[in-house]
Amino acid sequence: MASAQSNRIAGIAVNKIAVLSSVLVFIGTVIVVAISWGLINEFTGIVVTNALIILLLIVVLSSTVGIAIRLLLKAKTARVAAQLYSVNETLTSLIAKRYEKVEEQLHSITDPATAPEIALIGEKLSKLAVSTASIDEQAARRVRDCYSQTDALRHQLEHVRRLISNAQMLIMTVNPRMEVAFFNRYAEKITGVAADEIINIGAGNLFSSTDWRETERHYQALLAGQIKMANQETEIIDGEGRIRNIWWLHSLLDDPETQQILSVGHDISEEKSVEKRVVWLSNHDALTGLVNADKFQQAFDQSLLAAQRYQKQHTLQYLHFDFAMYQKLDHHLTQQMTDEMRVVIAEALKQLIRQTDTLARINEHDFAIIQPETSDEGRQQFT
Repeated sequence: MASAQSNRIAGIAVNKIAVLSSVLVFIGTVIVVAISWGLINEFTGIVVTNALIILLLIVVLSSTVGIAIRLLLKAKTARVAAQLYSVNETLTSLIAKRYEKVEEQLHSITDPATAPEIALIGEKLSKLAVSTASIDEQAARRVRDCYSQTDALRHQLEHVRRLISNAQMLIMTVNPRMEVAFFNRYAEKITGVAADEIINIGAGNLFSSTDWRETERHYQALLAGQIKMANQETEIIDGEGRIRNIWWLHSLLDDPETQQILSVGHDISEEKSVEKRVVWLSNHDALTGLVNADKFQQAFDQSLLAAQRYQKQHTLQYLHFDFAMYQKLDHHLTQQMTDEMRVVIAEALKQLIRQTDTLARINEHDFAIIQPETSDEGRQQFT
């Protein structure tokens, strides 16, 4: 449409120029010939005839010149219109980023027969096409790089998320409203609470009322910037109803946009069990489970002080079993058998004593019993 409109306008201009040129040539020639002829010769019949012939020749010459000028101008205008159309198509291809098409179209614009103005436009378009193509290539490369980096970062984040989810530690985050925002898989296993059941729910549901008061105090101090981190030991009941000892480390996540507290818990139930076992063994006989000599000495000292203070009569029973003699009498009696005998004796003595009495295994052969607040009759009856 643009090309047709350009050709129509160019055709009108050419016709006007050709007609004007013909008229001017004709008028000028007539005037020059008339003046020259009138001045030189007298106006006779022959002269008039010759003048008419010359005038006719002038008309023919003027028409021929006009037609020639019209054809030349029309051809040149058509070439310019075609080149302008090529420029328009080149701009369209450049906007559409069809750079191979642009290169083909630029060849027609930069032809040697192209008008200097059009050639200059073509040169500018060529530089613009090169610059635009370079910018697009750089942008595409940056997009690819960004996508590659984003993809790598996504894989890293996914890897970190898997590590956090599968870490053998309780990991959760808590927002300023004291609601759980993240709950990892190990925390689900230990607490017996699914993540979707606790997310956006108050973190206090995971702790006892006593432990939560301490935890909430730590959280408030972290949010207020009073402390950098805090630790505490709590007890929770797992999905199987067992008490678990959890050691927590609370800290504030370094994220100014969303303040969140990171709580990392370590299950120390086994360590606690071992610790309790060690404490128990330090005060008890491992074979019979009775109080050992050290613990018995403490109980004896306390009983003695109580008897003196309250003027009460306490009884001390001392039992000796000569297992070595039994082994001499019966050579088939092994150490394992004598240990089993000690256990049986301990169980029998447990059935005889009161709940307030203290029964202890003093050494390999001896047992002792402390009986607080006993009478002579009671002591003789027990003996």
